[in-house]
Amino acid sequence: MNKAEREATFLILIVDDDPTIQKVGKAILERCGCRVEVSGSGREAVDAFARQRYNMIFMDCHMPGMDGYETTGVIREMENKNRGNVGASRVPIVALTGYSTEEDKEECLQAGMDDFLSKPFTIARIQSVLDRWLFARSAENRENRGEKDSLSMEAQKEKVKGPNRQEEPPPIDRNSLDVIASLQPPGSENILRKVISLYLDSSSVLMKSVREAVEGSDFDALHRAAHTLKSSSAYLGALAFSGMCKEMEMMGRDRKLEGARDRLSTLEHEYERVRDSLEKHCASLS
Repeated sequence: MNKAEREATFLILIVDDDPTIQKVGKAILERCGCRVEVSGSGREAVDAFARQRYNMIFMDCHMPGMDGYETTGVIREMENKNRGNVGASRVPIVALTGYSTEEDKEECLQAGMDDFLSKPFTIARIQSVLDRWLFARSAENRENRGEKDSLSMEAQKEKVKGPNRQEEPPPIDRNSLDVIASLQPPGSENILRKVISLYLDSSSVLMKSVREAVEGSDFDALHRAAHTLKSSSAYLGALAFSGMCKEMEMMGRDRKLEGARDRLSTLEHEYERVRDSLEKHCASLS
């Protein structure tokens, strides 16, 4: 069995409620040589784990209903009950989260997760996690896999921290779209068009949730919706908009809505710019 065949035997489960992240994550993992299944909720993940043995699970921490922490706990309990059965072993669970503080990492480990991957994740970072837990691969091969593709998303983290609204930068970083387009396997559907379509559908729902949360002073709903919108927007290169979502997310997390209505107006203006840019780019794809 050669290396490509050996890698293709690894079956990975992605657990995330955001369709944009599901699509991008699946494409990256397939690019890295894995077979991939997707669950859109914690309950779906538990049911999938009961039916199928996975080599690794990428677990979104913040999902409605059963979140990633609770889901991980249930999976660990299932493993403990099956301990001693042939083929039963601890599956590595990697946390997917938009937070990256030491406290957040510790919370993931305490919940039973084994590793930590902050959003937006890149080809290089996912390959590094696979190398650490599943593969024995040289650093040179890892670089060939994705270091170049990761540059635009690495730069996002700095840009998202403090967008310059005075200059009203371009709504979309086209390099991020190029990274997604590069994940398309030969002869398959246009992955970039699909990802843009998924984002436009999901983001409109999330924006409605953000608006209703601000108007209804619903801190938890604001935190959840802005958190998801922040991550998916960063993947599409909507850097200034993602940074604004982060500000709204923190207002919900800190339970402080002072000035939220003014920020909402700015957020909605930037969102329209993002939608317009993505719709035009999608229409231009052959």
